[in-house]
Amino acid sequence: MFLVKYKVVIYFVLNVYTPNTASINRFLAFVKGFEELEVSYRIVVISPNQSFDRLNNIYDSRTTYLWMYRRSSLRWINKIQYYVWSRFLSSLFFKRFVHKLKKNDIVVLFSGMQYLHLLLKKISDCKIYHERTEHPDVYNIFHSERKKQQYLDDCKRLNGLFVISSSLKKTFIELGVDSSRIHIINMVVDSSRFENLQKSQITEKYIAYCGTVSNEKDGVDDLIRSFAVVARKNKYIKLYVIGPTPSSKESTYNLELIRTLDLTDKIVITGRIPSQQMPLILKNAQVLVLARPNSLQAQNGFPTKLGEYLLTENPVVITRTGDIPLFLKNGVSALLAEPGNIMDIANKICWALEHPQEAAQIGWNGSQVARRYFNYKIESKKLYSIIIN
Repeated sequence: MFLVKYKVVIYFVLNVYTPNTASINRFLAFVKGFEELEVSYRIVVISPNQSFDRLNNIYDSRTTYLWMYRRSSLRWINKIQYYVWSRFLSSLFFKRFVHKLKKNDIVVLFSGMQYLHLLLKKISDCKIYHERTEHPDVYNIFHSERKKQQYLDDCKRLNGLFVISSSLKKTFIELGVDSSRIHIINMVVDSSRFENLQKSQITEKYIAYCGTVSNEKDGVDDLIRSFAVVARKNKYIKLYVIGPTPSSKESTYNLELIRTLDLTDKIVITGRIPSQQMPLILKNAQVLVLARPNSLQAQNGFPTKLGEYLLTENPVVITRTGDIPLFLKNGVSALLAEPGNIMDIANKICWALEHPQEAAQIGWNGSQVARRYFNYKIESKKLYSIIIN
């Protein structure tokens, strides 16, 4: 056990709580890990989302929300409340939180790059850590080069920077952050959600993708094109595309692509699925696919959904981007395809469908990789050891 004997308070700080997203699932896996290690901690949520969602009731006693909300039957009043809190009041109340921090407190900022500068004003009194799972330029949140440089200067002052891949560590070293302060904390997944999970007796066979239905981020358009090749060889197979679409532009483009390729009856776009239903939907698939393009995001990040894919013990077809080849070996623990290569992705999917016994062994091998390297207990213990020393 890691029962804390130190007179410090550990704060896990979130910019905003957005249920069922990759970043929140990762955050909650660490929270669960700290619970099992019997480590005392507090959760702080800076800004509301548009629905003013709160964490599960089991975290109520540990969570502080730096915002207030009175639900109204009038939608426009709720929208005004969200706008006021997210744009104006959140920074003010975060400053108050920072002011109340005590000497030797430990703060881990899991999201909210824009709040790092305010937090570091207490650097002489507290230990400040920051988690980054993406390249700083991915979301274009910097409005000027000056703001970007300020963020990088702040990263250099941190007690520690947690990153999700060796590529991202290299990026921050090249940007001037001391390598000794950068720690790789692997992608984590809660394996208990997949324990003793059995396939249902279903008649429809399908391939599945889950995540944000984005072409730029996850190459969903490449997946659709690859599936067109697969569908010509396997006329009874369908493709399930699971998750929210980030923009109406991408949704319109993909729907038109599906119509053009005559796949309307073969592709099921589910939209967002409750997290408790996701394990079984993934388990029931024949093959799980992620066709990420070779983008800045893919090179430096690491897909959280991969851990869930692997834990189903289904064969996984995934493009060879970023750190993925460091963990998965083609033909052994996954089927690795070249990013952007439609035929290579399609051929890997077809092989898995046509060789079920060999594909099942690859799927089982992949699940062992997930349990060994993406284990939330191991990574939580690693994170705790860093921040407490």
